[in-house]
Amino acid sequence: MLTKILLVQPLDWDKPFHVFVDASDMAIVNALMQLAEPNWYRLMYYASRKLSTTEQNYSTTEREALGMIYSINKFRHYLLGRRFTFHVDHSTLLYLVSKQELTGKLARWTLLLQEFEFDILHRPGVHHAIPNYLSHLELGEEGIGVQDDFPDAQLFHVETLTTTDMGEDTVDAWITEMTILLSTRLPPDGISLVERKRLAVRSRNFCLRNNTLYHKGADGIWWWAVRQFEKEAIVRETHCGIVGGHYAGEATAKKIWSSGLWWPTRTKDAVEYCQECDLCQQMGQPTKKDRMPFESILPLEPF
Repeated sequence: MLTKILLVQPLDWDKPFHVFVDASDMAIVNALMQLAEPNWYRLMYYASRKLSTTEQNYSTTEREALGMIYSINKFRHYLLGRRFTFHVDHSTLLYLVSKQELTGKLARWTLLLQEFEFDILHRPGVHHAIPNYLSHLELGEEGIGVQDDFPDAQLFHVETLTTTDMGEDTVDAWITEMTILLSTRLPPDGISLVERKRLAVRSRNFCLRNNTLYHKGADGIWWWAVRQFEKEAIVRETHCGIVGGHYAGEATAKKIWSSGLWWPTRTKDAVEYCQECDLCQQMGQPTKKDRMPFESILPLEPF
């Protein structure tokens, strides 16, 4: 109805914004306006949303505060970075932001509002006609809840990563550090004293030949140190390639061992790959009925 009589006007970025908020038992309404003349506001944008069953049980203060949160989400690209004014007909909201002790959803919503610069102005219901009228209409978006997550909640999130979660460069960082130490006899930059000592101890079992890193096993044999991006191709070729045969994990690891290749989790990676092989899972292990029958040996002469 409002759009048919052309009450919606284009906005003027040189003037401050005014957000009219109201809530009823069934809906919340926001109207974005600008002051055109004294005591006359031009309507730029309006939005309404029905309250869910849970939200209908909120107190009056909580419903009005919910309308403020709904408005900063709906008009965020207009309000962020600019000072604006909230117009409400519930005087308790004047003290909501400055209240020292808040709990529950009101405390969370107050933190969300601190991202914006605003003033709160109380208006009697008689002078709050447009949002008051719209809040009593069963129109608008469905009550699916309000987005009240903090936008930068994950900004300083710290998570411990395993070797599987790390990228290729991070997993192979020790190979790069070991190569630098063996080629220059100097520890790489950017590592602590403890890491330098640990790297020096580990370097006793490594050597560099033709720019290729080798690891000395317990049997005294030098093994080629494999990088992260080469592991999957090696295990796949050893298990189901031309020289494969879809052997079990331990047998596949022994084939890699006999090829002179080494990395710390060689056996574990081979076992996990064999457990995920589709053909091995379909065929399963040989059963007794598939085995060759035993035949008795006829003795021809005594021992």
